Amino acid sequence: MKKENQGITLIALVVTIIVLLILAGVTVTTLTGDNGLLTKAGETKNATEIAEEKDIISISAIQAQAENRQGNLEKNNFNEALVANSKTGNKASIIAEDIGSFTVKFESNRYYEVNKDGNISHIENATGEKTLKVQCVNSKNEVLGEYEYTIVTNNYSKLPPAIDKYESSEERIEGEITENKTIQVLYYLICNDDTTLVFTGLDSNGNITTNENEIVSYMLGDGSNTDGNGLKEKSIKSLLKIPPVYKGEIVTTIGRYSFHSCNNIVGELYIPDNIKNINYASFVSASGIESLVLEKNIEKIEARAFENTRFKTVIFKTRTCNLESDLFRSNSNFTEIKIEGNEDLYKIEDNILYSKDGEKLLLCPIGRKGELIIPNTVKTIGYCALHSCSGITSVIFSDSVISTEYGAFSAEMSLQEVIIGKNVTLLGSNCFNSDTSLKTVTINSPTIAKSITKQTASGKLVYYAETIYIKSDITEIGSYIIDNYNIVETDKEGYVKYIKK
Repeated sequence: MKKENQGITLIALVVTIIVLLILAGVTVTTLTGDNGLLTKAGETKNATEIAEEKDIISISAIQAQAENRQGNLEKNNFNEALVANSKTGNKASIIAEDIGSFTVKFESNRYYEVNKDGNISHIENATGEKTLKVQCVNSKNEVLGEYEYTIVTNNYSKLPPAIDKYESSEERIEGEITENKTIQVLYYLICNDDTTLVFTGLDSNGNITTNENEIVSYMLGDGSNTDGNGLKEKSIKSLLKIPPVYKGEIVTTIGRYSFHSCNNIVGELYIPDNIKNINYASFVSASGIESLVLEKNIEKIEARAFENTRFKTVIFKTRTCNLESDLFRSNSNFTEIKIEGNEDLYKIEDNILYSKDGEKLLLCPIGRKGELIIPNTVKTIGYCALHSCSGITSVIFSDSVISTEYGAFSAEMSLQEVIIGKNVTLLGSNCFNSDTSLKTVTINSPTIAKSITKQTASGKLVYYAETIYIKSDITEIGSYIIDNYNIVETDKEGYVKYIKK
């Protein structure tokens, strides 16, 4: 009996120990786990201290701004206020002044970024202070200036330094840093005055004059046929910033050949409101341009103005000038059109520019590829609307199309198939000129079928075609087809098939 009691007592002791261990584990977890009391208490303490430090920064910033006549946050005043307002044992000071911001450090080893407007953000994951040296260089690798940033994390994102007469190629300088390092940032020369650009006076009739009393406006360039006559520096990558005025008179004109072959002009080409005329071949082969913005006051853009450029996007704000695509020929990168502020005149569908009512197709980007179906609202395909669209392989006219204007599909295209709608009555001169790749033509229009002769624009439509299909109910066929093609057994229901002799 005594042994039995001893066994029960031992089991009870073991159970008691297990229960105590479980309770101890629960207690430790409650105190130290991710959601434990000690952890929560530490987080609360940390958040309170951060809030207090932010308050010190905010008060100090307000005091420093009050000390400045313009209300600016100036480093010396700000730093003095921080030292005065922070507590002994946790003093604050500015350890770095970057472009647009300060870095503030407390003795608690917490860091804060304070922008020049006084906005404060706690820098988390600080890993210690590293120096990032930025060398600002032009495209010749000439050092224009150096700037040092103090970085307290392993990643940085900073505004680039300001360099007189230059603009950084980067909106922000970003990267990783674990130790002191030096990087280079490319800067573009800003061309906006007579140290970089050529200005020529114009009289009230728009003619060149050297008489100061006759000058009422200015032109970029000297008006000659010399390539690049408007740009003085052609060896450094540059941004063209067209000025609104020169010597007190408005700049209204971009002269002929003024930036021809100036492939050192890069980035966005912005044509401002003051420009009314863009003359012949002014930007031919300026292949560094990435995008084009045409402001609303442009009245005239002459032929070849942007030929053989390489921009991808054109933003039309202009309301009065022609928008023919031969302005952009030989630019296979051109794939995107945007309109801003003139939606009452134009619309864009499937990245093609139309008149507001959709009745006229005005411009298709030259970089367009594949099949193109003309929408059933279109009555006219405009002047050079698809000029040089070499990536388009097939065009299908809807039955709404009545006519095409001069050169609608001409030059350097790769069309393999064209289907002419039944209501087309006119193909403009040079409409399909030089389409040597065109293999198959389908004609549903009696007028066009009848008018196909060697001399007509309609004749050019089939000049290189190997196969022609003509709607079987069309009875009058142009002489060119009769003389140069044989009728063969059709493989297309409702059509007569012709094969070149």
